Amino acid sequence: MSSTYTLTRLSAPSMVLNSGSQIPAVGYGLWKQQGSEAKDSVRCAIESGYRHLDCATAYQNHKEVGQAIREAGVPRDELWITSKVWGTHFDNPEEGLDDILEELGVEYLDLLLLHLPVAFKRNPEDPKQLRGLPVDHDMKYADVWARMEKLPKSKVRNIGVSNLTVRALDELLQTAKVTPAVNQVEMHPNLPQKKLLDYCKSKGIVVQAYSPLAQGQHENPVVTDIADDLGVSPAQVVLSWGALRGTNILPKSSTPSRIRENLELIQLSDDHMRRIDALARR
Repeated sequence: MSSTYTLTRLSAPSMVLNSGSQIPAVGYGLWKQQGSEAKDSVRCAIESGYRHLDCATAYQNHKEVGQAIREAGVPRDELWITSKVWGTHFDNPEEGLDDILEELGVEYLDLLLLHLPVAFKRNPEDPKQLRGLPVDHDMKYADVWARMEKLPKSKVRNIGVSNLTVRALDELLQTAKVTPAVNQVEMHPNLPQKKLLDYCKSKGIVVQAYSPLAQGQHENPVVTDIADDLGVSPAQVVLSWGALRGTNILPKSSTPSRIRENLELIQLSDDHMRRIDALARR
């Protein structure tokens, strides 16, 4: 069947955060990418049209990302760079931010997130250790957020959170002076989190969807049928669904053809959206 839909490239459109900043609607995710793979993938992504890179201290690839940015030659002000403070630096997020900036080789971030709602006690003998650390139960998340609010604008333009539930966000907003710009969570047709998405929209918080392809588990008869009908890949269908829900999607791939393909999204019909929405209820 021939498609009546037209592919629309989403490399230029953006979303407006509650701060007024405009963030590219599709970002390139860097989870689980290490060494030369990370560098080559980021360079490919930038050359393919991505202008939004989603990094994190815990991914341990800032240096490779920074090298790829310099090799790609795109001016810093044309890129949106996000990173995340790990729980070892919740007592001093500015220290964590400074480490990130040094590793990336940039002067500022567009967005800095608290990676988890959990703080960890640092190992004084190995301050760079990220895993296997005890939880700091005395650290209050509201106090951590208050420290984030005081970060200098010269170093970071926007601040947000990651992996927070409706209840956690509601508690945070009771004392927050600055509403988080985003809440980055896992979100895809198998885990649509509609209640959380609706709550964030009501508070002016943009939801960023990591693992929008369900870590490779996005293909099923419904998605495949829609993809065949429209002449696109199952991944394009699922990513388009996410974008049309109003989420900031962060697909990840190290395959050049898929990196490029993930920017080519399509307008789905209301029926397509309903059929995909129904997957989680099954």
